[in-house]
Amino acid sequence: MKSVSRNTAKADVLKLFERDTITLKRTLESITSKICLTSDLWSSLTSDGYLALTAHYIDEDWVLQKKILNFRHVPPPHNGPSLAERVIHLLKDWGIDKKIFTLTLDNAKYNDGLVDVLKLQEGLKVIEEAIYSVRESVKTCPSEEEWERVERITRFLKPFFEITTLFFGSWYPTANLYFHGVWKIQLLIKEEMENLNNVISSMARRMKGKFDKYWECYSMVLSLAIILDPRYKLQFVEFCLKKLDLVNFSNRVKSICEKLYLLFEDYVSRSPASTFNLSSSAHTTSRCNPNDILDVLDEFDVFESQEWGLSRVKSELDLYLEEPRLDRKENVDLNILCYWKANTYRYPNLSFMARDILNIPITTVASESAFSIGGRIIDKYRSSLIPKNVKALLCT
Repeated sequence: MKSVSRNTAKADVLKLFERDTITLKRTLESITSKICLTSDLWSSLTSDGYLALTAHYIDEDWVLQKKILNFRHVPPPHNGPSLAERVIHLLKDWGIDKKIFTLTLDNAKYNDGLVDVLKLQEGLKVIEEAIYSVRESVKTCPSEEEWERVERITRFLKPFFEITTLFFGSWYPTANLYFHGVWKIQLLIKEEMENLNNVISSMARRMKGKFDKYWECYSMVLSLAIILDPRYKLQFVEFCLKKLDLVNFSNRVKSICEKLYLLFEDYVSRSPASTFNLSSSAHTTSRCNPNDILDVLDEFDVFESQEWGLSRVKSELDLYLEEPRLDRKENVDLNILCYWKANTYRYPNLSFMARDILNIPITTVASESAFSIGGRIIDKYRSSLIPKNVKALLCT
């Protein structure tokens, strides 16, 4: 069998890359949903910088999609303004700068995402001596007190491990599934701060300081996402916030509701159906004037329907929130995207809002796992390629 030359392989890959790029560009232009982005910076073994930009969207069949738009070589400086300018330029190249819903960035100072700051380094430092003793068990055996400390910390850290595994899977879940984990972490930290064991309580207090910085930023997005899960809705958010803060939870719930309705009203105002109804209503009003030959009671009927009827009409959001929740135990494996796809005709505007909110990435793992799950270093084989070929291989 005759081997293919390097130039031929290169030409084939670039041709395939160009074809797929055109196809993806047409797809992104045609979809009606918003597009969420993740972006972070990679480095090769030769210290070259690469900017990864990944698009996340829910297609017309309500399937969550992830597409790497660019993996472009970026020369120094790698500062905020410089990288921001490149991202904006890339979005304009793809023609999606008006479709962006969220942009999830890597926090270089505090590592990646919400849960990454809870990798429990403080906890590991606490049991560092015990671990060393176990490794040196030939010379010394852990004392009963040390074993008890390890057992307590293991019980404390287990939920963090499970939640981190969920958050940082190579294909992360929709946004509604994050609220449970984040709430469990916060509740666990709150409970362990009162632990009689000084080691556990001290560790929990240090964690809370880091956690609160992220909870303030993420809590609103996560709350909106879980409300749009028909198994939980607003009742679950109220239940969770009440367990966290019995005094101030009602104000927090009120704030979330206000944001929810404001966002929904924005979607309604931008929907084609809303524009049509408003124009039709205006047209009807203009035709109903006192000079028309109408029976007085008929005129009253028109007046009543226009002035009083609208006040009794409930919005899609009202109907959704008032509708009984789906049984959680009977719908453990509910595909929430399929649910909203099936209810598009019942809740046309709310379903579009749900599609965009559920698509929001909470971590930057998607682009970080482009070559490996463990880090953001391009391997030595790809580092030997020119940037154009690296981009073509990755984005095809």
